[in-house]
Amino acid sequence: MMPKLLFFLALTLLPAAPAPPLTGPQLVQQSIAYHDPQGKWPTLRTRLFFQSTSAAGQASTFEVELDNATGYFCHISHPGGREVVKGVVNGQEVLLLDGQPHFTAAEQKQYRLVAGAVQAARNFYTYLYGLPMKLRDAGTRVAAEAPSNRYAARPTPPYRSATTRPWARTPGPSTWTRAPLRCGPTAFPTIKSPTTANTCCSTKS
Repeated sequence: MMPKLLFFLALTLLPAAPAPPLTGPQLVQQSIAYHDPQGKWPTLRTRLFFQSTSAAGQASTFEVELDNATGYFCHISHPGGREVVKGVVNGQEVLLLDGQPHFTAAEQKQYRLVAGAVQAARNFYTYLYGLPMKLRDAGTRVAAEAPSNRYAARPTPPYRSATTRPWARTPGPSTWTRAPLRCGPTAFPTIKSPTTANTCCSTKS
């Protein structure tokens, strides 16, 4: 009886075997479950408000509209009192200055109203606020292994992918009202605060 008791006691004192490390896809899935537990990102339609201050202390505001289900994106800024709208509607770029799609070469250069600028802005903001959910996008290759790093003296398993961005996802606003789209012809359902925004139709020529 005593040898058996000692045997089982020895088993209980043995260190537990470490859990197998997570694979890259498993780690991404766990991260998505934490950041977007209700799965809202794929169908999110929202408007985000931003305020920034330059090194000279000059404050500026801009807005970003997202409709992830359709790929719609719109960036609205007001440099020098002008309204600059850069959007993607139905896969097509929309560039407007004070509501008009026509502008001079000097204005085009000053406000960066050039082809490709909108796609770059859309990628920036959707990765900024959409990680890790954006790692589900078609063409993203997540590494099979997730090597462990140390952060704040604790092991931290990172994920790696071909489209990793160095920005952290932050929570969005929680109160909303209604306002029109700035780059499209239909009503936008969710926005942080009331606005007197003009509707910009994507079919202007």
